[in-house]
Amino acid sequence: MPHYDPDVLALRALGEEVGPPDADAHLAECAQCRTELESLRHVVRTARSGSPDDAPQAPPEHVWEGIRTELGLTTPAAPDAPTPDAGPPGPVVQDAATDEPPADELGAARHRRLRRARTAPLLMAAAAAGAVVGGLGVWALTDGPGVEPAPEVVASTTLDPLPSWDVQGTASVELAADGTRLLVVEVPGAGTGDADGYHEVWLLDPDVSQLVSLGVLEGESGTFAIPAGLELDALPVVDVSLEPYDGDPTHSGDSVVRGTLQG
Repeated sequence: MPHYDPDVLALRALGEEVGPPDADAHLAECAQCRTELESLRHVVRTARSGSPDDAPQAPPEHVWEGIRTELGLTTPAAPDAPTPDAGPPGPVVQDAATDEPPADELGAARHRRLRRARTAPLLMAAAAAGAVVGGLGVWALTDGPGVEPAPEVVASTTLDPLPSWDVQGTASVELAADGTRLLVVEVPGAGTGDADGYHEVWLLDPDVSQLVSLGVLEGESGTFAIPAGLELDALPVVDVSLEPYDGDPTHSGDSVVRGTLQG
């Protein structure tokens, strides 16, 4: 089975409905594409959770001072005026904008100072640009605010429709860097429920005799924290039900999709 182009997965992670007509069916069957898509979606969620406070700050003055020191750059002094006993002036010094050196020694010294005065700011600007670009690259790859390692997908399943339903979905368990387990549920076409009820996500045992509610599925996708003490080996079945607005917290018995997590 051919896998989707990474560009297609990236666009779908951003919320674009792209790909062939059987895109959802392929994702439901292909664990590799589904895992890559979930990782990209996590990156999108992380990026969108940033704030203006996360933007990089301008380096302090001592950073620029360090750059100037490292490159041996100093503020150029003004050209020295000839002393009274310097003798008659030599030939006319060529304009500082040209690169041809003057013939006399005094003019050559002035020319070198003027060239340094022209080139030092350019060198400093180039060094500053390199430092900023390099610093931002390291900042983004290491200590950039809001940047977290992509979570590890430790289990996943296809959510198959129950009788009288024709939608299909996926579910995966992500292990975050801090050890938190998250259940990511996708049910394309499920909508947001209707006037008769809403969708709720559950974890069940294989005999459907024990169950734990993780929360309401708002829309076609959602992420739910799995309680730290809950053993997925005991409750590996992901179930999405349609619940009526009757105030009863128990399962309605009307399951829309269901699947068993596999690591």
